[in-house]
Amino acid sequence: MNSVRPEFSILIPTTGRAHLVRVAVESVLRQSVEDFEVLIADAGEARETRQAAAGFGDRRIRYVETPDHNPSLGWDFAGKQANGEYLLWLDDDNYLLQFALEVFHDAIARTHAEVITANHLYYYDGRYPRHNLRNSIGVVPFASDERPIDTREVLRAVFALGRRGSGLPLPRLHPAATIFSRRVVERAILRLGYIQLPHMRTNQSIQPILYAHAESCFFLDRPISIVGRLSVSVSQDWSRSARNHFKKVPFTPRLSPVIGDTRTNNAVESLLRAKEALPDLLGSYPLDYHRFLEFYVRELFFLDTDVETTIQNWRNLFVFLRTLPAKTQKTFRPLAWKLAVTIPFLFL
Repeated sequence: MNSVRPEFSILIPTTGRAHLVRVAVESVLRQSVEDFEVLIADAGEARETRQAAAGFGDRRIRYVETPDHNPSLGWDFAGKQANGEYLLWLDDDNYLLQFALEVFHDAIARTHAEVITANHLYYYDGRYPRHNLRNSIGVVPFASDERPIDTREVLRAVFALGRRGSGLPLPRLHPAATIFSRRVVERAILRLGYIQLPHMRTNQSIQPILYAHAESCFFLDRPISIVGRLSVSVSQDWSRSARNHFKKVPFTPRLSPVIGDTRTNNAVESLLRAKEALPDLLGSYPLDYHRFLEFYVRELFFLDTDVETTIQNWRNLFVFLRTLPAKTQKTFRPLAWKLAVTIPFLFL
């Protein structure tokens, strides 16, 4: 192991889910490249995750408690604690394939890119909401090609909420298949004091902040990780138990034009605040509200709230629709009314 810095820091934010952390850490310990550290940033208040980390008996594994056990600080806190030359955020429900760090090591030597991103697979557990996907592996099509990517195109797509992936100009850019140079992280911290917006529930701000400070990006179109699509994942269960993780961080939209506490609206609030924090680097990238509504209207329909909050959310949506271009209103107003008039039957 490098006596100064490890080549890689694998950062695992968690909310005390020790059973998932064990699997994630095991995937790192099985890597063919051994010059790494594992940093577990735990926002949970139980002792199981600390015990799981100690149970490996490996000096490359470090365990730290996220300040105030606040899950919204996990990614930022882990990044500031990292020692590696390249950082990879691996959520506790994700898994690195055995050759992942070797692929990145070789790409660093060839490209010297500040960001290197690859492809990934999906795993759906036995309680996944869609029955036909349960207990299966989802293969994202890949072509094994390589190419540089313009970071400005990445930022444009992030704010446009654009589709990315196989057959499209940009890859998925998933954090569990992406490494960021330490230089990028240090630039962001020097400018802002953080790499993820504080007091926000989602990690969506980390991508625009880091890509805005990156000078080069390279894509390897091959899978190097497995992304968990579990019944307990925040992305799968936002409307119910997932929001329980964030009780210490109430959702108070300040820049988003709508108020519903949905996953997409939390993400949009993060993106808008990132633009506000970096107006010179991000101010020119428009947010696509037509694309936003494709997600938000349906999320609002399934959001579990009391009657008063539900009425406020839908009134707010129709007020917002009146501010948009006629084409967008024509697309979403009929759908919004159709869903809104159905909601009383759900309460009944």
